[in-house]
Amino acid sequence: MAALTVWAFLPCLGNGFVAWDDDVNFLANPAFRGLAWGNVRWMLTTSLNGHYQPLAWLSAALDFLRGGLDPRAYHETNLLLHSVNAALVFLLALRACRLARGRGDKAEPRELAAAAGAALLFALHPLRVESVAWATERRQLLSTAFALGAILAYLRGRRGLSLALYVPALLADELWMPLPAILLVLDAYPLRRRPRLREKLPFAALALADGCAALWAQGRQGALTSVRSYGVGERLGQAAYGIVFYLRKSLVPLDLSPLYALTRRSFAEPAILACAAAVALASVACWRARERRPWALAAWACYLVCLVPVLGWTQAGPQLVADRYSYASCIPWALLAGAAALSRPGAAIALACSLPVLAALSRRQLAAWRDTESLWAQALRVDPDNRPARRNLAGYLAARGRPEEALKQYSAAEALCPSCADVLLEKAFVLASLARFPEALASFRRALPADPGEAQAPALFGEALLRRGRTPDAVRFLETAPRDQRREALLGAALAASGDPGRALPHLRRALSAKDDAPGRNNLGL
Repeated sequence: MAALTVWAFLPCLGNGFVAWDDDVNFLANPAFRGLAWGNVRWMLTTSLNGHYQPLAWLSAALDFLRGGLDPRAYHETNLLLHSVNAALVFLLALRACRLARGRGDKAEPRELAAAAGAALLFALHPLRVESVAWATERRQLLSTAFALGAILAYLRGRRGLSLALYVPALLADELWMPLPAILLVLDAYPLRRRPRLREKLPFAALALADGCAALWAQGRQGALTSVRSYGVGERLGQAAYGIVFYLRKSLVPLDLSPLYALTRRSFAEPAILACAAAVALASVACWRARERRPWALAAWACYLVCLVPVLGWTQAGPQLVADRYSYASCIPWALLAGAAALSRPGAAIALACSLPVLAALSRRQLAAWRDTESLWAQALRVDPDNRPARRNLAGYLAARGRPEEALKQYSAAEALCPSCADVLLEKAFVLASLARFPEALASFRRALPADPGEAQAPALFGEALLRRGRTPDAVRFLETAPRDQRREALLGAALAASGDPGRALPHLRRALSAKDDAPGRNNLGL
């Protein structure tokens, strides 16, 4: 089982880091590189990228110590953790099967085969690719390993060990905050006993503390989307869409994307109403069949509970849904598939036939994560109107010295959102690098929150270039700009920064001697 998982995901070891948080988390972040007290203190207190994940940072530090910034070291650990999780799902499937059937601890060969099928269905599914191939998603893999250990300990009656394992699960990622509710579901099935609320209180206290830490981290980074800009109706629509999305992609895992761009999904849309109706009908059907098919209600409840943190109630980030959010939430469906294979030969045959197909699809999807360009190319193949993907691809192309290709992507992104300031600003900087200054200034002016006037805009653009570290571009642009005190001061500063104090001095003198009639500076935050 572990060997098949490793084989399916082995191509990820040749992948690099991608400019989709990997660059921020690893390439541009010296703070995690080591286990000195300064590094550990940073891990315990940082909210980088809106996450509180000290244990995930610790594992990344260990990767750095053994492999530096070689991405292979980080991918190896991700693959190892995913294989461990597959083994834990096998043990969970086996234990759940034994409890549901009321049998002893000695497993029959067909029960072992069914549990292996469930574990492989979980491990080989293409929806797992994002979590494994993306170095940044270490936190989810690590958290799941400890959480599955906590669930297994709980099912074996070892409550203290379960609680102890829940702590590192939360320190790796907030993904498993709903675990106390999952344990209540497991009380009903397969344990078949009254819910033990009191013993869940320590779990709930830990989950509450981690939830507060997660909100602190996201709020500190400005990652949370306000209710004013993204209303309650839209969040309800996103939740209904997400619940159906992961079921649909579990059944037909095609057209997977690294970024499904956030769009306003009003609850009144026919498609969203259909999703909401499907969720309501499934919930009612599972509830009404709870006596005859308690496993259906348990699986459905665990699925919904696992999705609660990622359905958009506290929206953070540009994604509407994400493949990685299925990593924990879809484990119940793998367990049900294994149980069906145990009792129905047809289901066993279908499961066995699906596994090589899923493995082949996963290997194909891994190619999308080979590098940044292939990543965003895949997103645009799935959705050509994905504006964030076009902007990200354009930024990557510009950074790689391919400005003309970058401009094509920026223009396409601008066509999708003519008033998006981020695209207009970045396009202006690329145009400036090509010395196409009139076009650059026009793009920059469209990005401003308010028109500063013809006289002020050139100086603002020159200052923006300087703040971005684009000193040569700033010099070339300011030399063409109209002369005034501010232009002289900026050009002098730019020349001095470029190592030419002789040429800078006359401009600085003229700036000091000129009368300052320029209006107040706009706060652009550039």
